[in-house]
Amino acid sequence: IQPWYHYIPVKTDYSDLHDIIHFLKTHDHLAKRIAQNGRDYSLRYWRKQDMAAYMFRLSLEWSRLYNRELCDSSAKGRCESYDFDLSLL
Repeated sequence: IQPWYHYIPVKTDYSDLHDIIHFLKTHDHLAKRIAQNGRDYSLRYWRKQDMAAYMFRLSLEWSRLYNRELCDSSAKGRCESYDFDLSLL
């Protein structure tokens, strides 16, 4: 997978996001081509089951990060780790 061909790279702190959006708004044909390339790649190489498992795991991690107060109030003072059966997805 290649940046600027399959996806638009963005800095981890999103400091360049406004510049990227402005650039893509003025280069609509490029934005559409990159989006189509990314879509074609995902349909060819990624299984839906893998994507569902990834999104589920990502949601769990975001939830853990945003619910830090629940983790801090636990008896051990940290978040518990849970194992989920992803075969059910």
